[in-house]
Amino acid sequence: MEGLSVCIPVYNFNCIATVIDLCKQIESLSIPAEVLVIDDASPVELNAIAHFKHALYSYEKLNKNVGRAKIRNLLAKKATYYHVLFLDGDYWYSKLFYSKVY
Repeated sequence: MEGLSVCIPVYNFNCIATVIDLCKQIESLSIPAEVLVIDDASPVELNAIAHFKHALYSYEKLNKNVGRAKIRNLLAKKATYYHVLFLDGDYWYSKLFYSKVY
């Protein structure tokens, strides 16, 4: 399906600000996209990111740490759209990031 899946693997980092900004940018551009976050079994609770609700956003926490490669493969399998963009959970980007990428 045409669109963009933004995939963010996280471990011990609360990327809620990034997720909120991406969801706002996607909404303002009215394009088909989603933001997927999978927590690789962080030993700490990432409450803000776990409980954030938005139509474009999904979150999952793994019970067991699977590592960097496997978590990216899991995200790619869950992606709805043809184009997949991976961002690290602690990645900083410009407020106009999304519109420049898409």
